[in-house]
Amino acid sequence: MIPLYNGQGCIRRSIQSVLGQTYSDFELLVIDDGSTDGGPEIVRTFTDSRIRLIQQENAGASVARNRGIAEARSEYVAFLDADDEWDPPFLDAVVHLSVAYPRAGILATGYRKVFPMGPSVEITVAESRALQIDDYFRRLQGGSIVHASAVALPARVFQELGGFQEGYHCGDDQEMWARVALRYSVGYDPRILSSFHQRGRQPKRQSRNPRPRDLLLTRLQTALNATPANPPAHNEDIRRLARRRFHLYLWQFALDGDRRAALEFLDNSGAQDVDPLLARAYRAAWLWPALCLWAQVLRLARSRPFLRLRGGQRILCGVIQRLSTPA
Repeated sequence: MIPLYNGQGCIRRSIQSVLGQTYSDFELLVIDDGSTDGGPEIVRTFTDSRIRLIQQENAGASVARNRGIAEARSEYVAFLDADDEWDPPFLDAVVHLSVAYPRAGILATGYRKVFPMGPSVEITVAESRALQIDDYFRRLQGGSIVHASAVALPARVFQELGGFQEGYHCGDDQEMWARVALRYSVGYDPRILSSFHQRGRQPKRQSRNPRPRDLLLTRLQTALNATPANPPAHNEDIRRLARRRFHLYLWQFALDGDRRAALEFLDNSGAQDVDPLLARAYRAAWLWPALCLWAQVLRLARSRPFLRLRGGQRILCGVIQRLSTPA
């Protein structure tokens, strides 16, 4: 299922990557979310009977994904953004995962971040073969192993837990995976089978909720408030992840030099309870220049040149991030 909004420059590539799958028993739903360019016309040039174009007024990617889930006729739903692409074995991989781990709520593979220049960055688990992941929240501290263009879910999971949170222009996918991982394991193939393009991203409509809010952090806080229902070790992983997420969110505000947005986030999210000391630091105007400088240092530490200096890869919490080597 592909949500499409003004993606005429990339939708052909995405559709071709689906039609080129080694597994061929699928339907492809393209949900046109009120595009104003020629994207829908490009979809109509494909004559493959497995493709269905569904059009709706512009409402956002999460609404489009939920529409696709409602329209889907399969037992499983796989997602692909209009500017990304699958490697030919991707659907074969998730089908094999569904057989090997029939009780898993998420089926995912490794993926690569593709940049206009320089090497790609591959993100996957530090394992050599497919596995069942029961410690999703611990691994998430090392990097996001589940990506919106490298994942499939059983339709029954959406019937049980509901669809994507609507009204937000980002973060709804990560919140969805966390909501599922609180109840189900993850079936994972460590092979790199999807490409996440970092430039030329399709335009996204403005969020209906303009307040800065991290949906994943909100979901983690909700889980922590229900600690008696979860094993203690699981709760500790969630608590550590919530703290890390809080830090990353404020780090991004400092990186942008947007103190007003940082204060609005602190006022509206209730996230200051995760790390009161850091929240107080961000409220101190005299500390803001130092925080902005520290954010630049952190950006450098997360950059591809720094990763190259570290030998081209890093492993944290069972997740590996590595620079790809040319074929």
